[in-house]
Amino acid sequence: MKKDNLYTIGDVAKLMNISIYTLRYYDQIDLFKPAFTDPKTNYRYYEDTQLFQLDWIKSLRSIGTPLEKIHETYQISTAEQLHFLDEQEQVVNEQLSELTAVQKNIAQVRQYLTQQLDDHQMNEVYVLEAPVTRILVKPLTKKGINPRAIENSSYSDMKHFLEEQHLGIHGGYGGIFPYRADYASVEEMDYHTLFTPLFSDKWVTEIAEGMDIGKIPGGRYVAIRFEFSPSAYVINYQKLCAYIEERHLKPKSIYEFFTMTQYAPEAKSVFIIELRIRLDKA
Repeated sequence: MKKDNLYTIGDVAKLMNISIYTLRYYDQIDLFKPAFTDPKTNYRYYEDTQLFQLDWIKSLRSIGTPLEKIHETYQISTAEQLHFLDEQEQVVNEQLSELTAVQKNIAQVRQYLTQQLDDHQMNEVYVLEAPVTRILVKPLTKKGINPRAIENSSYSDMKHFLEEQHLGIHGGYGGIFPYRADYASVEEMDYHTLFTPLFSDKWVTEIAEGMDIGKIPGGRYVAIRFEFSPSAYVINYQKLCAYIEERHLKPKSIYEFFTMTQYAPEAKSVFIIELRIRLDKA
């Protein structure tokens, strides 16, 4: 409630959508002090004109300007303030650019996951037109990593690299292994390469040892999608092979993409697998 042409700290908090705790803290560090403090009650009171100063503080805080830097602006000339605002505008432009990149990353991953989790095409062979997919690649130097080891440490290495490079969210991982029509079990399907799709356009400044940036070619693919289990893997792989063998195609590689669909700590991990074979140059 306004009293004697002054605002209480509660009034300012409501008017300016800021917490009383923050206003008290700003007072303590001499960033935004009340016009008057009642010596008997220690209540803080503010004048109308101070709300403009608080607007200035809130605007700069919204773009991450440090409190110390804001305090420095109290001591500079108008010309220096203009230069300071030019710098802050550049900060905002950089943030907008980063947010635009994040928005694009989210849209691409959403589209990818929507396709991966499409229940209408589960356990059935279908043909798709796939764009070029930029990937982080980890060639394997030893055998024994196959679809049964779907959560192995090599994927953790790639995840760590993605975090270091701030490459945004991603849509899962994958592996590449040689095409054969006579695989009898998942243990025989040794990956020669692991990968994770890169949906961010951000430039990678440094490649981790044992990894590289590559791509999966765009074009027409025959594919099959299913919920992971060792037996389901073999059954669905054989369906894909039957399609290939009937058409006398000679593919070299199988591209395997997988995505986890359950993230709750108490939930059982569920992975959706998509196997692809490129038709254009099979």
